[in-house]
Amino acid sequence: MLSGLLPEWKPEPGHTTIWRASDESRTAISVAPVHDAFPSYIQRRHFNDALQSSSEDGQHRSSFAVLSFEIDEAYDAGLLESVFVEHLRRHGTYHTWVWETDNGYHGRTIHPHDITLTRIVDSDDSIDIRDVITAELPDITDWDMFLFAATGTENARQDSPEPRFRVIFAVDHFYTDGMSLGIIMYELLTSYRRLLRGEDVDLPDVESYADYCEAEARHTNELHLESEDVRGWISFIENASWQLPSFPLPLGLEPETRAKGTSTILTEFATADECEDFNAACKRYGANTNSGIMALAGIIHQAATNNPVFSMLTPVSTRLTRAQILSVGWYTRLVPVQYKLDNAAPDFQSVVAAAHAAVQESKKLIHTPLHHVAKLLAPLAPEAVPTGFAAPMISYLDTRSMPGNDLVSRNNMTVHGSVDDSREVFLWVNRTREGMDLNFIHPDTTTARESVAIYAETFCNLFHHIAQGEGTTTHLTTLLADLRRYSPHTTSQPEPALVHHP
Repeated sequence: MLSGLLPEWKPEPGHTTIWRASDESRTAISVAPVHDAFPSYIQRRHFNDALQSSSEDGQHRSSFAVLSFEIDEAYDAGLLESVFVEHLRRHGTYHTWVWETDNGYHGRTIHPHDITLTRIVDSDDSIDIRDVITAELPDITDWDMFLFAATGTENARQDSPEPRFRVIFAVDHFYTDGMSLGIIMYELLTSYRRLLRGEDVDLPDVESYADYCEAEARHTNELHLESEDVRGWISFIENASWQLPSFPLPLGLEPETRAKGTSTILTEFATADECEDFNAACKRYGANTNSGIMALAGIIHQAATNNPVFSMLTPVSTRLTRAQILSVGWYTRLVPVQYKLDNAAPDFQSVVAAAHAAVQESKKLIHTPLHHVAKLLAPLAPEAVPTGFAAPMISYLDTRSMPGNDLVSRNNMTVHGSVDDSREVFLWVNRTREGMDLNFIHPDTTTARESVAIYAETFCNLFHHIAQGEGTTTHLTTLLADLRRYSPHTTSQPEPALVHHP
């Protein structure tokens, strides 16, 4: 699966059709009754971040994603449009237009049957769809923050011997988490193929996204500083010296500043066989690949900072019921992973065991968003989790477990994100049928590019040595030598003891 930022995407030219919400739909939601709204906490953070940023044209430009994939069937514009419309009607995340007031969040909700699309581009001329998306995708103050497109449709006529065209869906991240993009591809592709053959679509029922968000709001309203989940988060922050984690190498930014974001991508740095070998090494010590990734990050962190306490945020899926499996929305929350490395020259066995225990422990906090804990902590320790906080994140995703995972490579699925300002480093480790990719998003500074490059090199070297059974202290110390020379953290730090609030 190819991924990266929008400028790195190289869409093929060809006949292009682009759809957006119709004027009738926009009118329908603009006159719908106003009601209390309950966006998820991650959506609230996204909304507020977008309002605080603005582009040169004055728009509140927020993060968005562009999903694309191929369909090897004849192109039927009317049929494809109906698939797009049904997708929007099926998932409640698209139905409510949300805004913030002094009295909380309010919204207007459109009736699903009032959602229709209109074509805004239908051209054989050579156009750069990236420019169209950037110009036409509405900003966070609007409702219809999505566009659909089909390109290369001249290659998928009814008489084409090998028909193939590409479907594109651009959507503001307010509406979808990363896992949703795989679900969307599966749903659009499956629906189109079945309808083209005259079959019933017959997709499983999905959960009401409004119900999901209201359940989160009810849960967080009952929390207080002495709640068990909140105490768990406080322990995490306290063990990290009353601050959120940060990338262990310099990024070339002054405090409270940011730079344009960029990406560093290592595609298939490990083969499928090497992934199996790494997983086997983890399993020998009672762990798995996810824990192994966190172990490598902890080893690098200690070598770069001399701090034996590793702290990291990682996203986990909250799709816990059958109805949520194919639901689109923000079914993701950040949880804290934290453990202590026993000595300055760790061996993989001890580190991966500690990492695995920490990953398992982190799942206990899946129902409590950090953003709400920050709100509770603000009166007592406002600097611990400041408003608009930035912290690194490591995400491990095994795409082989996604719905329709076999379609990812077969239909050349790609995901590209908008270029946003960056203050920290986000790392996505994606396992596919072919191997494993590393995807970093980080500030576009010379220092950050150098830091990410040496971090990535060290990570890959550690991974391959562990996969080859070379996880002893001697092997790891040799691999970390260059990292220690590069790191600005040269002084030793006292070894802290982890605290746990009951």
